Amino acid sequence: MDFARRVGAKAIQVNYLLVTDERQGLDIESMYFHKALYDCYVGMAQLKAVEYDIRLEHQPFFSTYDATGTALGPCYKPWEHLIVSRQGEVTICCGGSGRLGNIFNQDFFEVWNSKPFRTFRRLVNSAHPPGNCRKCTRGRENPHAVTTHLTYMSSMSEQARANRLKELEKQLG
Repeated sequence: MDFARRVGAKAIQVNYLLVTDERQGLDIESMYFHKALYDCYVGMAQLKAVEYDIRLEHQPFFSTYDATGTALGPCYKPWEHLIVSRQGEVTICCGGSGRLGNIFNQDFFEVWNSKPFRTFRRLVNSAHPPGNCRKCTRGRENPHAVTTHLTYMSSMSEQARANRLKELEKQLG
């Protein structure tokens, strides 16, 4: 938050570490295994965010998570957000927007107001949103589900997942 204040940021987004491949070797770094630490640091960041007048968005706290009332409202990302890869490829979010242009080959406003961007904005909150938007969990993540953090485990059987968790818990001590 201190750095965000120094550079004039108006908003910060804090996400859980998503481990998408076991070979990354990051499993034990996952907040799934460090729940109190996540809650503590995000809580401290909240206090500074209020003090510095910076909007802080974050994944659910572990200690106060309540699965009721987690249905998503409308998505505003297409009107307020974009992601630029190192190669300049532009997407709206981590999910359904696909590549919507290249900031290195086009003017920012050309990309922002392009036909693909306008089409995505028109569809995202419609009865027929893009496929990945229909499966979006943004705001509905269950912090206590290991697959929220170690996403590669979604494709494992229950037994394989349980075995892998035992291995990881053994590493953590």
